[in-house]
Amino acid sequence: LDPSNGLYLSATYDAAFDKHLISLDDDYRIIVSKVIKDHYTNESVTEYFIKKEGHRINLPSSYQPNKQYLAKHRNIGEF
Repeated sequence: LDPSNGLYLSATYDAAFDKHLISLDDDYRIIVSKVIKDHYTNESVTEYFIKKEGHRINLPSSYQPNKQYLAKHRNIGEF
């Protein structure tokens, strides 16, 4: 129960994160999986994911996401 192993994301982004379709880099910027980039080209995907790539998330004042956990997450997905 490590509070730095959690993110405050909307339901859409939380589901995408859990399925390794998005992740965060070491600077807490959104990165999008190759799965999305290579297989989904509709307008919704572009608006909700592709255009968000590189945007930094808002971080909590305490218990920022652990960068080691994020690295493990990225290694599971196709980033």
